[in-house]
Amino acid sequence: ISDFYEDQVVFLTGGTGFIGKVLLEKLLRSCPGVKHVYLLVRGKGGEEPGARLEAMLKSKVFDRLKRERPGALERVSPVRGDLTQPNLGLSSADQATLLDRVSVVFHSAATVKFDEPLKRAVQLNVLGTRRVLDLCKHMPNLPHGCHIIHVSRLKPFTRRDTNFELTGPSPSARMAFSVQGAWMDDKMMDTMSGFLLGQRPNTYTLTKALAESLVLDERERLPVAIVRPSIVTASWREPFPRYVYNRNGYKSSFASFQCGLGILRSVLVDRDCIADVIPVDVVANMLISVAWHTSVTRPEHVRVYNCTSGTLQRQTWGDVTTTMHELILSHPLPHVMRYPSVGLTRSRLCHSVSLLCLHYLPALVLDLGLQLVGRKPRLVSMYHKVRKGIDAVQYFTTNGWLFRSNNVVALVDELSATDKQLFNFDVRTMQWYAYWEQYVLGIRKYLFKAEASKLPEARKHMKW
Repeated sequence: ISDFYEDQVVFLTGGTGFIGKVLLEKLLRSCPGVKHVYLLVRGKGGEEPGARLEAMLKSKVFDRLKRERPGALERVSPVRGDLTQPNLGLSSADQATLLDRVSVVFHSAATVKFDEPLKRAVQLNVLGTRRVLDLCKHMPNLPHGCHIIHVSRLKPFTRRDTNFELTGPSPSARMAFSVQGAWMDDKMMDTMSGFLLGQRPNTYTLTKALAESLVLDERERLPVAIVRPSIVTASWREPFPRYVYNRNGYKSSFASFQCGLGILRSVLVDRDCIADVIPVDVVANMLISVAWHTSVTRPEHVRVYNCTSGTLQRQTWGDVTTTMHELILSHPLPHVMRYPSVGLTRSRLCHSVSLLCLHYLPALVLDLGLQLVGRKPRLVSMYHKVRKGIDAVQYFTTNGWLFRSNNVVALVDELSATDKQLFNFDVRTMQWYAYWEQYVLGIRKYLFKAEASKLPEARKHMKW
């Protein structure tokens, strides 16, 4: 695999996100022959792409790379662009550079908000993917053995057990939807969203499914493969164990630290449903491996790799909750508000009653007390935010699916012994208890900046 990337020029969208950062670090550290990496970066809050990249590269995720491969980050360049703009908002010079040099493309950029307004979700996930594909059609180096790896998600396909030979919406339906996304205003799109969503729970699942079908349409013109991670969580081993993004970076950490603080007392969950989570470094290793394998085998059809744990290393939400509660009590978070205890229920009525009695009524009383002493009330608004974050994932915690991983297992079997170690994405070699222990320690260290030496103090505070 490392030999394949010798002298390759990579174009990466979504490089400033959780998966993108870990993928970039792994690519530069384990494939030192990579010639250059171009990151599509948009300006944000008046900050130029170059400044955003410079700030991103100061992240702890790149510390190991800086130690082991000094100078590797000099081969990373930002390219100013935006998925929502025609031609990705690229300048003529940047577009010419990408067309002339790029030989491998990883398209990972997308909105990560489940409740994104429909028009913006279409612009980012559907039309953004269309624009990336249109750019790739003019890259002369792509047909000569190098490939486009589209990072999708499993969540769009939750209505059925997912097979690998997929058919999306009809071409005419996709074209009509893309056109609507281009000219309809937000109000008009939101008015139609209920009809367009159908049985899908949110705009994210709809637009990611549409984006994947666009990729499938290009199978005869472009060398493509699709990797679908499930719920992406903290790193397993690389670049170091328990790396997590930030408090709002992804919902699994959000729920974990709210439970750990004692804020969250009730969650709508089916204990028997499969908790299909996948560590972020497993995703990165699979992406790198799939690009190599697609180039070597040149399959006639688009291969889809379900990057999952459900069929290979199964655990339920009940298993996860029991383990996490035990670990949070032994490794408590700092500043616990109440003794950590959370109830799981499949009943929406019981859950609603619990929210009222255990969340909102205590919050109202405490907010009233804060007002009486001249302080700003904040607990009710805090619970509104907590509920919004948890509600976004309830569809996935109250339903269960088994996603097939046949292509993933076949790919593992084709790796050399060296590559199996260097690019390990075989979750059958994981031990979940050890992983979740590292996960809780990661929340303490990277989200709360709490050192291990403060554990006795945290335990005392929790019991008090």
